[in-house]
Amino acid sequence: MSVSNQKPFAVIVRDFEFSRDFRSIQWKATLKYNLLRAAMTGCVIALIGFNVPALSVDNRFLVILVPFLWPVFYIFFVIPSSVLMYWFSEIPFVGLFSRFLSLISVTLGDPFVCIISHYYPNVVPVEAPPLFSLTPVFWVIDAPEISVAS
Repeated sequence: MSVSNQKPFAVIVRDFEFSRDFRSIQWKATLKYNLLRAAMTGCVIALIGFNVPALSVDNRFLVILVPFLWPVFYIFFVIPSSVLMYWFSEIPFVGLFSRFLSLISVTLGDPFVCIISHYYPNVVPVEAPPLFSLTPVFWVIDAPEISVAS
């Protein structure tokens, strides 16, 4: 059986460390998975915004653009902010703010990514995406083969 055609399966053996695991990151799969999470969150935000009765018709038209603009916001704001918050995570409440930022930027889309993964497994580049995760960036890596002795 060829391993190259299989999707990576999330097995947590040790904590991810960017400097140590940099060479094993699958950049295309990482970008695709995280942008899919952001796009699904943009769809959720657009549905919520479209149903707000206080918005005028013109503003409701702009809400339709949110699923397309949200991944751009994710790349240029959420990822750099998450890196900064990781560096300053020793400061009180920085971790809490990071979780809140993740909640409003990508976590809302996680259930829909799970649904897409269930019905269209070739679209999602990981085997078992989490239903709800406060992690702002998921790194898809090539893990060495692990043999489990019984």
